[in-house]
Amino acid sequence: MVRRRGPFVIPGHQISSYWEFPAFALLGVACAAVTVIFQFALTGSEWVARHIPMPLWLRPAVGGAAVGLIALAYPEVLGVGYETTDAALRNNLPLAAMLVLLVAKIAATTITLASRFDGGPSRPPYIWERWPVAPSA
Repeated sequence: MVRRRGPFVIPGHQISSYWEFPAFALLGVACAAVTVIFQFALTGSEWVARHIPMPLWLRPAVGGAAVGLIALAYPEVLGVGYETTDAALRNNLPLAAMLVLLVAKIAATTITLASRFDGGPSRPPYIWERWPVAPSA
C-alpha cells in the first residue's frame, strides 16, 4: 500500500521483528549527529563570513557563486529537495549518493545563510531554481 501525504509518496512498511527497533534508535543517533554537525557548520560559516574583509554588498554575490559551483556538480542541493527525498524513500538513491548530497546540502545551506542570502535551513538560494534558462518566446 502506498500512501500520499504531503509532498512524498510513502511506501508501506511493516515491522517484521523487534530487532528492527535498535536500527531505529541508531537512526535517531545518526540524525542527532548530523544536526550537531550542521549547527557547527552554521556557526563556523558565520564566523568566517564576518572575518573576511569584503564589502557587504559583495557577500551575496560571492555566496551565490559558491552555491552555483556546488550546484553544477550536485543540482539536487537547490530548492527544498522533495524529489531527492522522495527518491531516497523509494530506495532509488544509493547510500553513497545520499552521504555526498548530505555534505553538499549542508555546505550550500551554510554558505547561503552566511552570505546573507534569503532562505532557510532547507532552502539554498531559491532564485537559482527559478532563474530562466532561456528567454520565453
